[in-house]
Amino acid sequence: MNSNEEQKTEATTPSTASVSIAGAQLSERDVRISLPKTTELKASLELLQRLELLKMETSAEFTGPIPPPHLLAEYGNIVPDFPERIMRMAEAQYSHSDE
Repeated sequence: MNSNEEQKTEATTPSTASVSIAGAQLSERDVRISLPKTTELKASLELLQRLELLKMETSAEFTGPIPPPHLLAEYGNIVPDFPERIMRMAEAQYSHSDE
């Protein structure tokens, strides 16, 4: 190939941007961007929506000095004698209100 042919080839080749990463020259032709498929995006969105639902807070209320049995048991898991203390407190409050 003579120099005239090389010049024609270079002139007809579209110019591309290039970048040097870790000493290697990369052009636009070397870089491929992979976008997720629509189904993958939908699955990701559905997962995010489910996680958003999981972040909701719950609350419960009860009236009176004695909590429901399941809460009383949970208090006992934290402080072993706490359910008995709550019961004594409720009994004391009840006996004072009768007087």
